Amino acid sequence: MPTRKHLQSLATATSFSRGRGYFRAGSVGKTTHTSDLFPARVHGPHLHKVQLFVTILRLLPLLLVGCQPAPPKQTAAAGPPRPAESLHPLPRLFVTGNFDGDQRPDTLYQCVFSDLTKTEIARGPAPFQPFQDEPDAAVDWFAKRRAEVLLTLGRPARDTLRLGFGQGLYCLLNLGDTNSDGRDEVALVVDYLDGSRVNSCQLLALCQGKLTIRKHFSIQEGAFDEAATPPATIPGFLVKRRGHWFYTDYLEDAAADSSAVEGQLKRLSIPPCP
Repeated sequence: MPTRKHLQSLATATSFSRGRGYFRAGSVGKTTHTSDLFPARVHGPHLHKVQLFVTILRLLPLLLVGCQPAPPKQTAAAGPPRPAESLHPLPRLFVTGNFDGDQRPDTLYQCVFSDLTKTEIARGPAPFQPFQDEPDAAVDWFAKRRAEVLLTLGRPARDTLRLGFGQGLYCLLNLGDTNSDGRDEVALVVDYLDGSRVNSCQLLALCQGKLTIRKHFSIQEGAFDEAATPPATIPGFLVKRRGHWFYTDYLEDAAADSSAVEGQLKRLSIPPCP
């Protein structure tokens, strides 16, 4: 029987935080362990199909993998054919900043990568909206291509961070040097294909040449429903006031909605690299 420590060692910070939220809400039934999968029955106020899983990623030479300067031809052609008009360009975000502390601009690029074809997926189905769309078609399309969101530093790639199964990012923000270590930090939220509206804002820094998650906190994806594209903040959860960033944790603060969260903002502190 899997233990919490075992699950946490296999999961990303985001997936573990989300699963813990489901469990604490009493929504997770019996969990079983098959190979590297942990299926569970999850119930909630909405009728939807969701599969929660933890997988062990194969170690790959990531220096050879990264977001490409231009999308390769036919990158979305793997799997069964679909009408060309049903596919749309996938958003590709980037942000510049002094991430390595050398006072010269660096660029972080985001893309969706196929672990099946080892190429970037430039086009895909229309963005999946939890509780609005039937999840099977869009989710299965990406699953068959073993899609994964990547964040790459520079071109050619100096480092690449794998962010998990998703269709892109909701936001990619340069927060500036929040901890006075001479390097800018970054905030991002992955658009996961999991049917949940509870998500995690991940705070990254470049530590010893590696993109590293230094902190994360829970948010509610409804914050992006009316936000600008791409947003400069996460309304109600991560905002800038008087030159400083403030945040609130959706699960820890047990807030019912973003209006309840707004009055509970705390000064953001990101631990410096060790």
